[in-house]
Amino acid sequence: MRAPAAAPSAIPAALSSAVFPPRPPRFPPGPPADIAPAFLADPLATLDSLTARYGPLVGARLGGAAVVLVGDPGTARDVLV
Repeated sequence: MRAPAAAPSAIPAALSSAVFPPRPPRFPPGPPADIAPAFLADPLATLDSLTARYGPLVGARLGGAAVVLVGDPGTARDVLV
């Protein structure tokens, strides 16, 4: 039985733009890496830590998709109204 191949430590630069397309224009600040593992492990703690660091609107990658997390009730109202 063969051992599983080791995961690459980094994505080659040529594939980087295909795997992680550039952030949309006027996208809120946020972490550069995908937050899916942290979000799946503890969604509320992840949202709390991201809003504490980046503010009430956080631009992030979640499972490869560009998402905006809204972590403040007043800001959520502004977004929805």
